[in-house]
Amino acid sequence: MESTFNKNVASGKIRFLSSSFTPLPRVSVRRPFERNLDQLLDDIFFDFRKFGTFCNYSLTVKQPYRIQDMDPLMAEDFFIIEYDKPLLANSIVIHKNGNCQGAVVRVWGAFKYELISNVLCLLPSGKHWTLLWSGPALEDFEHRARTIPLNNPGFLINVLKVELSSKFISYYPKLSPIQLDTTILPEHSTEFPNDEDKKVEYQYLDVETYAESMPEEVMIEIFKNLDMASLRKCTRVNKRWNVIASNPILYRNLDLSRFWHLINPNSLMLISKNYHHIKKLDLSNLSYCNITYSSQHNSMDSALQRLIYTCRNSLTHLCLNNNFFVTNDVVTTIAECPNLLELRLQNTLNWTTLSIDKEIKYHSLETLDLSTTRICANDLVNVLKKNSNLLNLLIESNLNLRGTLDLILDTVTKYNTQLKCWCSWKTFIQERTPETFYKFGHLTNLEELELGRSPPCEIKSSIFSTLAEHCPKLRRLVLCGWIKLGADSIQAMHGFKELILLDLKFCFILKLDWLKKLIIALPKLQFLDITNCVKDEEVQITNVVTNRMENIPMTQQLQQQLSIVERHGDREEPLEVVKKAGGQFA
Repeated sequence: MESTFNKNVASGKIRFLSSSFTPLPRVSVRRPFERNLDQLLDDIFFDFRKFGTFCNYSLTVKQPYRIQDMDPLMAEDFFIIEYDKPLLANSIVIHKNGNCQGAVVRVWGAFKYELISNVLCLLPSGKHWTLLWSGPALEDFEHRARTIPLNNPGFLINVLKVELSSKFISYYPKLSPIQLDTTILPEHSTEFPNDEDKKVEYQYLDVETYAESMPEEVMIEIFKNLDMASLRKCTRVNKRWNVIASNPILYRNLDLSRFWHLINPNSLMLISKNYHHIKKLDLSNLSYCNITYSSQHNSMDSALQRLIYTCRNSLTHLCLNNNFFVTNDVVTTIAECPNLLELRLQNTLNWTTLSIDKEIKYHSLETLDLSTTRICANDLVNVLKKNSNLLNLLIESNLNLRGTLDLILDTVTKYNTQLKCWCSWKTFIQERTPETFYKFGHLTNLEELELGRSPPCEIKSSIFSTLAEHCPKLRRLVLCGWIKLGADSIQAMHGFKELILLDLKFCFILKLDWLKKLIIALPKLQFLDITNCVKDEEVQITNVVTNRMENIPMTQQLQQQLSIVERHGDREEPLEVVKKAGGQFA
């Protein structure tokens, strides 16, 4: 058998990325990201937008529906690699230049039979997603490359899913080149390894135990503390446990994002049949779930639509991020949910309108996440007008909204005056009317403002003066890519007395004197990102994050210039400074 294989290094293509990755213009790095592992990608590379745990304090972070169902490895991002040949994966090697080696926590493998409308169709014989490796994220992994041995799944694979967690990464990671050491099956061969599935038949044993004498109410309270996987195992103990562990009370808050590899139309239909009062539902990451070739690939969105419709009167929280099966019909069904408080549709690109010939019934939304979607301005304005209690609005990376900032802000300032968080990263690029940004001053309850990669054509310092005067609660301000910031603008930021996070990444040449005075003027500042803001000859620091400024490794010149901060900066909280000197941002 082994003689028919050849040792080789396989080359694959990135097929799908989670929403936390973002394509950026290539900067000055030693070796740019390789999309095809034997070729260089000339125009873009992929970058994380967050790292560490500081981002968890944002108002926009999705809170866990059930603490016990949280991912112990804290995987947040993933990417899919497809290969044009069947292979046996032996190991993967992650190179250093992307600062991504320590972020990998899981590697999955599957054999794709056919790709129909971007839906992964797998062989009906059971070659589904199999976990090839898992392990905790490594903090500050410093070796040039990390080799991860993979388990043999017992069948050939041609697609990999790599899950990552940036919680322990000390700087923004980039998607590193990944080398896959494989045993490749020749094209003329159709021989597969022996991979007969072991089927286990469960039989209920009528054995009397102490648990049998417990009242049903007590057992339900105990089962409420179990995670979803353990709860389903309890249904296999005996008939009584099966009835109790299947009680709908235990399934009012369902987070199935960790079980994406097990979800199929039948499982969704079973849930919609047995559980009609679900309040919180998370079906994220279903773009590459186990759809077999023998099943109809379009039945997944139908099953999803039926599940949402069944629970429409009880649903308050719905999260469908990174979900290929969110179509216009599904979104129209969501419009039938009158009690929705939180709706997250991030990175869902197969729908264009929030309602087809139906009135939107949810009027109490507090959080709306439409990042990386194809929503148009008119639909968004319609939703904003009907949800006056909206607190958090996320419309990041929406190409269809470009040039409509003035219209959307007029609507928000009129109908959504309680708004606390606005995120429009990379949506409103080069707005022609800088005066539009003054309208943020009408949102007096604003606590978080993210305008990264969306600067006006002309930056006026009075914009920040207006924000400081009319938005006294502002705690987080992201201005990544505002390359025209000057001394007057930095001076105007001194008025943000409640600011705890300030992101000035890629704002380019900022004088040390400006930053020194800014740090002194902001007494509650805990996190400052000045990546690519200081010249090489002034600062020689690369990828440094510390909790106290005196621990920052720096040149003597910089230490003398910033020493005034230590003498006058009596802070209640430690300051976290992120610096990366050098490099040019195209």
